[in-house]
Amino acid sequence: MDKLEHLPLPEFKADLERKKSGGGGGYTLPEGRSKRDYSQTQIRKAQAISHNFSKLKEQYKGRLDPHLIFEINVNDKIDTATFEKELLKMGLDVLSVAEDKKGYWVVFASDEQLEEFRARLDSHGKDGEGGATKYDFFNAISEIEDIPVEKKIAPSISEAPLPENEDSYIDVELWRMSDDQLDGFITKLPGAIENLRVTDKLIRNSFALLRVKIDFAAYKQLIELKEVARVSRPPLPSFNPFEIFNQDVEDLEILSPSESATGILIIDSGVVSGHPLIKNALGDEANFQSVETGMVDKAGHGTAVAGCALYGDVEQCINKKQFHAHNWIFSAKVMYAVQDFSGGVYSEYDPEKLMEHQFQDAIDHFLGNKDNRIRVVNVSLGNKLEVWHKSEFRQPPLASLIDEIAREYDDVVFVVSSGNIDPVERIGDIAGVVDHYPEYLFDKEFPDFNLINPATSALALTVGSIASSPRIATNSSFGSQSDIEGGVRSCFAESLGVAFRYGQTVTHRI
Repeated sequence: MDKLEHLPLPEFKADLERKKSGGGGGYTLPEGRSKRDYSQTQIRKAQAISHNFSKLKEQYKGRLDPHLIFEINVNDKIDTATFEKELLKMGLDVLSVAEDKKGYWVVFASDEQLEEFRARLDSHGKDGEGGATKYDFFNAISEIEDIPVEKKIAPSISEAPLPENEDSYIDVELWRMSDDQLDGFITKLPGAIENLRVTDKLIRNSFALLRVKIDFAAYKQLIELKEVARVSRPPLPSFNPFEIFNQDVEDLEILSPSESATGILIIDSGVVSGHPLIKNALGDEANFQSVETGMVDKAGHGTAVAGCALYGDVEQCINKKQFHAHNWIFSAKVMYAVQDFSGGVYSEYDPEKLMEHQFQDAIDHFLGNKDNRIRVVNVSLGNKLEVWHKSEFRQPPLASLIDEIAREYDDVVFVVSSGNIDPVERIGDIAGVVDHYPEYLFDKEFPDFNLINPATSALALTVGSIASSPRIATNSSFGSQSDIEGGVRSCFAESLGVAFRYGQTVTHRI
């Protein structure tokens, strides 16, 4: 492999303001707040939370052991560790911290009557010692309340409600309680709610996720449970697969990688293993979905991604009539192809298996074998229903999973696509796209161009796209292309990754 110079890392010279520590106390009483009135109000809310929980326990008596989970509205940016210690003294374990620390925190209460919490609130509301200073952390709390059901429902369901007369598959994220608590809850859940079947589950350090098949009545019961953090429809692929074309390759020189070459794992729709440009560079392949039993890529997307991973600038290879693979490809199939009534092909994920679980299994299968020498995992897929700061305000499970795995395999680079939204659908025409580029990528009026799950992964390399020359796809993500005319900078095409995928692919030219 060619040795390239390292990227320059110039020294940054400027005066930076030191970040001040949040400290461990000194919570300021909000302006206009009467501690006595505040304490009495929050005590009543605590009593209401406990009362509602008692009714829920009675409803599921003998079938399920509910856990008391509610939210605390924090009104200031506070020191997380110090505040968590104060909550723990009252029997409250933090399950989720608000983004930027200010906002709604989610807690689990081991004290179901919230007796210690109410006792300290009562002391805080009284004059004299014990009220003014000892429990002044209450100054940072605006209120406590049960988590509204509406907060649990993702836009993929709220904007397209589940049908009332048929079963549906949904993903159910649970609050990350202890392993024992989760195991007990998941085991008893199908027996507690009729017509609910858990088809898959994945529990990691940072999340707990279920795939369930459920009818509408069972769904309405499920979302009332306090253990449920979020319900959503299963993910949808964020690309348009295409038909595979074959042309004569006899005049091309095709060179295989060396035996010691690095491996690249492609987690996608599989590959066409018999493709003349793929077959001599394919290290191994495996299928992790159960709908399509064959290995072959019928959608085409995984084969195209593999071609780019193997040869880089495929168009240049075509012009030179030489394809030299510098890496071995390993293919994990997690999607299958579906043909619609008009003959078009699109991809789907396995309805019974979590995408996250398939991802985990693929990593274990391929990276667990050191002989594969895999150093790059390519994830050119995403969930277009989960857009950061449009529908998502907490890290989604798949992005969290990639971060966890990246820590386990610190010698592997995870490459994730940022998204794949067609701006013409949002702006109207190509001329409008050109006029508004790149501002529309950051404009709050166009939130669909934000990162999609799993591009919010902190430890992955998130990529828009690459292009060998300025051009725009005129009919689909991998369809025909036309050159951009007149005065458009090449960086326009190079940087439009959130909007388009650029460059010719193996299957379109061969």
